[in-house]
Amino acid sequence: MSRLSVKSFCEPSISETNIASLPDEILLHIFSMITQIDLYRNVRLVCTRWNRLSHCSILWKKINDKEDIPFRVLCKWIRDSPLLKELHLEDRRITQMVILCDTVKKFCKDLEMVSYPEISTESFKF
Repeated sequence: MSRLSVKSFCEPSISETNIASLPDEILLHIFSMITQIDLYRNVRLVCTRWNRLSHCSILWKKINDKEDIPFRVLCKWIRDSPLLKELHLEDRRITQMVILCDTVKKFCKDLEMVSYPEISTESFKF
């Protein structure tokens, strides 16, 4: 059995059916079941198409900061998520919170909820 290159894995072939032959809508549905950190650390690295799809704003309506996400990565996710509705933060320093609040204010006009358990047991509602 020959090795498949990344290119052949990601580009549909006329003679065979594989995951690459699925339409974007189906891949997005599959990706919606994957954690955001896995989208960031793994899925986006598979090929150009998966990278593009992993950044689709429909996958980023809710961000959970529970998986040790680097601060700069979290800021980028927020900036790149215009459809963000929920932001759940964990273990952030107050200086980072100020920056995150400014970023959210600039880029996430539809945000409905932010939760930060270290500040309060209640969620803040907008």
